Amino acid sequence: MEVDDQPQRQSNLLLEPLERPEYGTRGRPVGLKANIIRLKVEPKSSWFKYEVEVWTAYGKDDRRTDKIVITKLREIWFAVEKSEREKRSNYFKGVRIIFDGRKVCVAASTLPQNNYEIAVDVPDRGQFMVKISNPLEIRVDELNKWVSPNGPTSFQGEAMDALAALNVLFIHCLSGEGFPSTKNVFYVEKPESIPRLDHRLHKPLDLVGGIQLWRGFFQSVRTTPALGYPGIFTNVDTTSGAFYKGGNLIDVVKNFLGRRPGQDLVASSLDHRERVCLNRFSKGFRVDAQFDQRTKHRGRPIKAGFSEKSARGTTFFDDSQGRTVSVEEFFRIHYNCILRHPHAPCVRVNDRVCWPAELCSLPDGVKYPKKLTSKQQAMASDAKFQAMAPRDRMRAILAVGTESLRIAADTMSEFGVYSPLPGAEGLQLTNVQGRILSPPKIHYQTSNTQPMKGAWQMRPRGGDLLLKPASFKSFGIIVSSPNDAQGVLRSLPELLMGMNGFGLRCPDRFGTELIVFAEKDISRTMERAVGAAERFFNQKPQVIFWVFDKDSDPSYNHFKTQGARIGIATQALLSKNLGKLRGVQFTVNMALKINAKLGGQNHSAGFGTLGGAPNTPGWFESHPAMLFGADLTHTQDKPSIAAVVASCDRRGLCYEEVVSVQPLVEPQEERGRAKKQEIIVYLKEMVLELFRRFVQLNAIAPPNSLVFYRDGVSDGEHANVLKYELSAIKNAIREFKLQPEDREVARLNEWDPKITFVLVVKRHHIRFFDGDSNIAPGTVVDSGVVDARAFDWYAAAHAGILGTTKATRYVVLQDENAMSADDVQTLTNALCHAYQRCNRAVSLPAPTYYAHLVCEKARGWFHHDDDTSTATSHSTPDAASRRKDYDQHVDILNGMQQGRRAFDKCAGSKMPVMWFL
Repeated sequence: MEVDDQPQRQSNLLLEPLERPEYGTRGRPVGLKANIIRLKVEPKSSWFKYEVEVWTAYGKDDRRTDKIVITKLREIWFAVEKSEREKRSNYFKGVRIIFDGRKVCVAASTLPQNNYEIAVDVPDRGQFMVKISNPLEIRVDELNKWVSPNGPTSFQGEAMDALAALNVLFIHCLSGEGFPSTKNVFYVEKPESIPRLDHRLHKPLDLVGGIQLWRGFFQSVRTTPALGYPGIFTNVDTTSGAFYKGGNLIDVVKNFLGRRPGQDLVASSLDHRERVCLNRFSKGFRVDAQFDQRTKHRGRPIKAGFSEKSARGTTFFDDSQGRTVSVEEFFRIHYNCILRHPHAPCVRVNDRVCWPAELCSLPDGVKYPKKLTSKQQAMASDAKFQAMAPRDRMRAILAVGTESLRIAADTMSEFGVYSPLPGAEGLQLTNVQGRILSPPKIHYQTSNTQPMKGAWQMRPRGGDLLLKPASFKSFGIIVSSPNDAQGVLRSLPELLMGMNGFGLRCPDRFGTELIVFAEKDISRTMERAVGAAERFFNQKPQVIFWVFDKDSDPSYNHFKTQGARIGIATQALLSKNLGKLRGVQFTVNMALKINAKLGGQNHSAGFGTLGGAPNTPGWFESHPAMLFGADLTHTQDKPSIAAVVASCDRRGLCYEEVVSVQPLVEPQEERGRAKKQEIIVYLKEMVLELFRRFVQLNAIAPPNSLVFYRDGVSDGEHANVLKYELSAIKNAIREFKLQPEDREVARLNEWDPKITFVLVVKRHHIRFFDGDSNIAPGTVVDSGVVDARAFDWYAAAHAGILGTTKATRYVVLQDENAMSADDVQTLTNALCHAYQRCNRAVSLPAPTYYAHLVCEKARGWFHHDDDTSTATSHSTPDAASRRKDYDQHVDILNGMQQGRRAFDKCAGSKMPVMWFL
């Protein structure tokens, strides 16, 4: 059935989301609970939004709010509130006001004056001026109209202002209680302060490197269609975050460097690598300092890292003494302070000022902004800190939800906002209706199987053969120690024999001559492994195994990068797993990965069963489509990496990939920080290249339906992504049809593809529970918690292995293919079963997952996990260095092209080799 004659649903690219065509009906109904609390807002009330500006009382010429850190802005605002509460001032005449922590406040009713300039003293901070001006009325009833089924269908600015104000209400109230916070996330430093909270589960977890993990909670107000219940709810969830372990700065540094408690910190003993790592670690620190009873500093930034010399060895000219003195001597003379650690490095507050580290402290509750190291992640994983069982998570959500409503109760009442009163059993989660889609059958070469609980098995004695087996006739082996070499000699022959049993054709010869010991130079190690394989098998290896002796070995990224550079598939093994090489499941996992990397196909989601119900066909079976996945990843102050993959076969099993790097956006201010771009800048060129590769492989035009899954987009970027990226895809189609070399392609004249553009959202906090257990694989929810206007749904094709299952949110931004809700939901569910790397359903559609993997592999080409690779300077890179950095990234990417194209030739495959698996 062709889709060209069907009506097209299009959204306004700038303002209006795509409307939901209908609700899905496929699947078995199931009652669930969601972590939301419904809210009711008085319809006839009006709130008033004001602009807020803050500056130091002694510096009116430099009054920009963004030069005062957010924590200090809140402290200043709460000082104003305290003055009003204690009757020392009466500017607002009892009107309740909430502050967003930046540049806006909202009043429950109009203030007595339209403009204020208020002077306020903040202890240990100084005096500040707070200006409140430019009132704007927010008619709250517009929000109630927005969620009403019969309400307006276009974007309503006042409705969104009211929604933003509701979010500010909870943030303001919770911040006032002293919870360390970042936007909508609040962290619990003292679990015992919240009743009914399991204190045992919420104690901070110490990690190596001076870092702690804290549990916290997320709270946000969202809208849903008001179908017999209030269409406004607050979403409450548990979360966790990394913080610096506070304390005296000497202890903080010793914890980071791994020094023993009784071991002194000596500046001269720090090597270059430790200095670089320490400066990176302390970037962004704001420390408190006390030199004597009168001289105190709070929140001073460390702008230049730590000194190379100690407090005794760092000298400068002291005008008051008329001579050169050391930092140690200066503090003894001026503050009568005798240092206990004169040999420790100093804190460089700026290029000219140094403070002894022992006089400084890092306060508790300072967020750690960087990614955890592999060792820290392993510690968190071993402690299962970031994974809570469904029952524990529900209890925590109810505890913090109850406390949040208690804290905000008075303010909510002033603003005309109400929540349901807790019953005799206390606050309860909200009931929602879901459906469970049936999984597709899994087809192998001569058999098929039915997934059970989100997974299926390959039976070595049941005749399950890989759908399209690949082969390799030569391989290399790299080991880290003689013990690993012995383990390989004992176990690898059985692994090869086992993979042969599943259809993957492997060499039956193996000898000690193949084994190469790793050395520091990864390129040299790989060259030796290739040479050993060529001598033993008389041909270049198609795959190289490397046995690592520890998790997250720093050589791993280099190994993968070098494999991509020379176009040879790579497979890592852990020495502790060598004994598992004889196990069936381990053999299956290895066979799946290696077969896909060599151009084979492992399994397919069976046609005739893709419709979400037993033996029911799906949309994809009658509508040939080219499936796309796209992702964009960022690294601070570095060019971003974008990856797009596209299917090139009828069943959506084989994918081509394209990678690009894109520069940061230069700041308008001379000393500003460059910003990342949330759109894929070169998407047109990337899609155009994928069209060309499809034609090269198939000698016909691509299908008339394009389904594009886009990962990594925040809520605020939906309109921009749709506007620019949809235009880029359409421009690629137009340009492809006009290129002379493509005019002879079969069916190109009649090629006029329709686009369905779907966002894949992983970063959300909606959770579902089936009683006090995890939801079943295949669960879909498209009512009760979905957006009031958007075409979105939540789905979990996978089974939760650890902790609470997290459904993925999908948002359809454009649908020229006029797919029904069942069509797009069942297609997405089927694609979660098409991932070639394992024999279980995954949480994302296969093309999305592949794009994510390509991004992660490409990141290793540019950003190896090496702390010494970054300069010690705390300064922000300038435009020239950013341009040079971008050019270097482009050169590296271009240098990788030859190796990536060599994969297909090395594997001898007619279809693309998915080397990134």
